[in-house]
Amino acid sequence: MLHLNKNRETQRIRNIGKGLSVFFISTLLFFCFFPGKISLAPERRVELGNEIFVKNFSSELQGKSLGLVINHTSVLPPGRPLFQALLEKGQKIQAIFSPEHGFSGTVEAGIEVKNNQLKDIMIYSLYEKNKKPTPEQIRGIDAFVYDIQDVGTRFYTYITTLKYVLEAAAEAQIPVYVLDRPNPAGGDIIEGPLLRPEYESFIGALPIPVRYGLTPGELAMMMKGEGWVPREFDLHVISMKNWRRSYFWEDTGRLKL
Repeated sequence: MLHLNKNRETQRIRNIGKGLSVFFISTLLFFCFFPGKISLAPERRVELGNEIFVKNFSSELQGKSLGLVINHTSVLPPGRPLFQALLEKGQKIQAIFSPEHGFSGTVEAGIEVKNNQLKDIMIYSLYEKNKKPTPEQIRGIDAFVYDIQDVGTRFYTYITTLKYVLEAAAEAQIPVYVLDRPNPAGGDIIEGPLLRPEYESFIGALPIPVRYGLTPGELAMMMKGEGWVPREFDLHVISMKNWRRSYFWEDTGRLKL
């Protein structure tokens, strides 16, 4: 009798084990073939600084002439260019300034970009002979607006362009609005040595680590606070909503850079 009971118990455990195996295999296959059907985390979409800027457009800028420092990443959902959204609000755009790779982002790395034109708006290249806005190019501009996505590494030239724009703005006493964006590599991890002054160049212009863990707005404030650019100008950072320092790009709810 004891032997029979033991056999029945053994069989019951085996049946449970088979059932669990089928459950786990089925669950694994479901996630492999239907990854979008179930969300393992709540929606955490980050609202970019440019969305907030356009939605709550500052009364201080109404009727002012703007100089936009932008490229192909300067878009609002669902892909509407920032300059277009501002023009639709009746805002005057005096000039556009584009970084390496040009306004469209299609020019190969290291290749000089020529000045261009968008309808009646001049696009000045900041990756030609002049990499900093000149007094002639700035003439008539009441405020700079910077909105470019970078990758969070020191040797990305977009952050050098930001530095040069801050310098030009300080010299001309023009306010700068930096529309903040996520650091795709996150904001918690700092890696790599500081850049030594003797190796400064357009590819690396700041004494920061290779992976510096700051957003464009935070980096702009650090440049001003540390005196890496002149301090005597107005810097406004339009912060994001819902971004956390622990976020990597896939945590932001944004599909593209």
